[in-house]
Amino acid sequence: MTLEGRERLVKPLQPLKAYQPILVTLEGRVRLVKPLQPEKAELPIEVTLEGRVRLVKPLQPEKADSPIEVTLEGSVRLVKPLQPEKAEPPIEVTLEGRVRLVKPLQPEKADHSIEVTLEGRVRLVKPLQPEKAELPIEVTLEGRVRLVKLLQPSNA
Repeated sequence: MTLEGRERLVKPLQPLKAYQPILVTLEGRVRLVKPLQPEKAELPIEVTLEGRVRLVKPLQPEKADSPIEVTLEGSVRLVKPLQPEKAEPPIEVTLEGRVRLVKPLQPEKADHSIEVTLEGRVRLVKPLQPEKAELPIEVTLEGRVRLVKLLQPSNA
C-alpha cells in the first residue's frame, strides 16, 4: 500500500522473457523502459522523469483555433485568451492548464458543504462519516477519498 492509499502488487523480479525492461517508480507506477524509439517515429518521443511518455512536436498546426502550449510535464493545453461571451459562470485556467468554472456561491440546498481546492478540484466536505461505515474513511489534503483498511484479509 503506497502512502497515497494505492494498492500495488510487488514482484521482486520481472519475467526472464520480458520484451522490454520493466521499471516500477517509487509511486508504484509501472513503466516500460525502451532505450531507443522506433526509427520511423513521426515525432520525437520523450519520457519524463515520472515515466510519462509524450510526443514532442516543435510546431503546432497552422490553422489551430487557439495557441497550443505544452507544459514542462508534457501536458498539452489550449490557450484561449478570452472565454465565450455567454459563459454562465466565469471560466478560469490554472497555471497547470486545467480549466475550471468559478462559481462564487454554492446552491442553497446543497446537502454538504462544497469546497474548491486551489487546484480547482471540487470536493464535498462532510464533517462525519456514516455511523455504519465498514471501513474508516479518510480524506487527504488534496481532497482524495480513500478507505483505510488496517489489516488485509488472512486469505490474501
